[in-house]
Amino acid sequence: MNQAFYHFLFLAFFLALPACSDDYDTATHHHSVQSHQYKEAQSPPHTSLQDQYKKSNKENEVGNNRWIWQKPQVVIDKLQPLAGKVVADIGAGPYGYFAFRIAHQSPVEKVLAIDIDAEALQFIEETKSLLDKNISDRIETRLVESHDPMLKEGEADIVLIVNTVPYFEDRVDYFSRLRKGLRKGGKIVIVDFKKRNTPVGPPPSERVALAKVEKELKQSGFKRLEVDDRALEYQYIITAERVE
Repeated sequence: MNQAFYHFLFLAFFLALPACSDDYDTATHHHSVQSHQYKEAQSPPHTSLQDQYKKSNKENEVGNNRWIWQKPQVVIDKLQPLAGKVVADIGAGPYGYFAFRIAHQSPVEKVLAIDIDAEALQFIEETKSLLDKNISDRIETRLVESHDPMLKEGEADIVLIVNTVPYFEDRVDYFSRLRKGLRKGGKIVIVDFKKRNTPVGPPPSERVALAKVEKELKQSGFKRLEVDDRALEYQYIITAERVE
């Protein structure tokens, strides 16, 4: 089978996942959620795209387990309203988990799939080529440096960061750069793991506590912080705005 076929399978499987999984009882399905399936914050292995698809399908990295605990529609609802907006998805690789969902489900103007890994962005580029043009045109990949999201001033209306915050070396500086990349009135939405043992995710020592992220957002100039640590069992959601 050629790579295009594997991309087609990936996309069909990916976008067919249930969007509304809020009522799924994760407590009764812990046996199917294994910590080794948490791969999204890591770069894909240096293998062919075909091998990446096989590996992702085998381990359900983007499949029928993650949507149970990640509840992507809950996260996307935090971004609303999306119509006509530019969304910067920081750490979009390796599979464009949220970038494709946002572009597919909502009439956004643009989704900037931002990552430091060229192979991850190549996968997103080749996969989006299988979409209808009106959807694929909404997705723009951008290769950046680890310390700089490379957003133009006021370029984005919304910044989304999922499972990536612990990997920023200087979060206050990085958040400050993101704030400059937001238009006035724009918002940042951060989703990451609670600092405790959970069936999925990195070890607690590699996580960042909710209170620490709140403090760093304030230090970088964000205002109107809102915290939701109940919607997701294993993760917290922080929303903050660029007021001026």
